[in-house]
Amino acid sequence: GVSFSADGGTLYFSQSRGPSSQPSLYKLAVFGGAPEKLSINISRFFAFSPVGDQIAFFRNDRTGERSVLCTADLNGENEREIAARPISLAFVSTSLAWSPDGKSLAVAAVTREDGEQSEVFTVTVIDGALTQVSKAGWRRVRSLAWLRHDTGLLAVGISNGPILRTRLWHLSLPNGEVQGLGEDLDAYGGALGISND
Repeated sequence: GVSFSADGGTLYFSQSRGPSSQPSLYKLAVFGGAPEKLSINISRFFAFSPVGDQIAFFRNDRTGERSVLCTADLNGENEREIAARPISLAFVSTSLAWSPDGKSLAVAAVTREDGEQSEVFTVTVIDGALTQVSKAGWRRVRSLAWLRHDTGLLAVGISNGPILRTRLWHLSLPNGEVQGLGEDLDAYGGALGISND
């Protein structure tokens, strides 16, 4: 995971010391210097609130039975569990996106026990209310980005059709209507970002 701060002056990234170690969050000035380790243990991918004072991230609990969505202040304080799902219906760790008004998070989650279907949900930050917003039956949702003014989401996902191809999608809010963007035959990667304007 890697992301700019809200003001664009700092780069945040996750790094682990080995394949079995817990990733940690670091920050680094854009113009260089020594990375500073922060006191937040995350599971690689994260998203900042629009103001940039909070971070959202996923973590599997110690028993391995739940996939948990958490938020915390950037200094590691005030960490709290927002929502949780059984590990067989886990959140998709690469899919986290914070709404422009800071009140909700968009996430993808597995919706079938065999792991072959995912949908998009919104989670209200204040109370953890989880609402399914898509019924597209995606094979996988890899990444989400929230459009300005809360008008919808962009997604990188694989539809459950005869041709398994990663495409760009537009998801309207609040009705959940899904539309593919473009008819090209390219297969898109998992990363997705939108400029501030």
